[in-house]
Amino acid sequence: MILLDTSILVTYLRTRSPALKLQFATGQMTICPVNRAEILHGAKDDTDRTRLLRFLDQFPMLPVADKAWDELGLNLSRLRRAGVPVPFPDALIATLAAMSDLPVWSFDTHYALMQPHIPGLQLFTASVA
Repeated sequence: MILLDTSILVTYLRTRSPALKLQFATGQMTICPVNRAEILHGAKDDTDRTRLLRFLDQFPMLPVADKAWDELGLNLSRLRRAGVPVPFPDALIATLAAMSDLPVWSFDTHYALMQPHIPGLQLFTASVA
């Protein structure tokens, strides 16, 4: 399985990229509660919210264990001490990926910056031209 960053989902929703759709169709992609919240935050109205929920429901949901919050705090501290500022949601997604031994797929450069400081963080790349 591969944990998706919200940037992948947003790109698909904006472009309907056939290459991304093909990747999604492998069944190897998962999302987490952060993705759902970030995507639903962008809903324009109830009809759009329903459309977004249908889209999100195609992906299995990675659960968030209670211990993830302590690990996130540790990772945020590591990043702060290293001078690597990243958005809170990205740090949480990276933490969940590392804890679950899953690579994270993102179009966002924050993950490469976090990788040296979050033990076990793996990155996935795919050609989606």
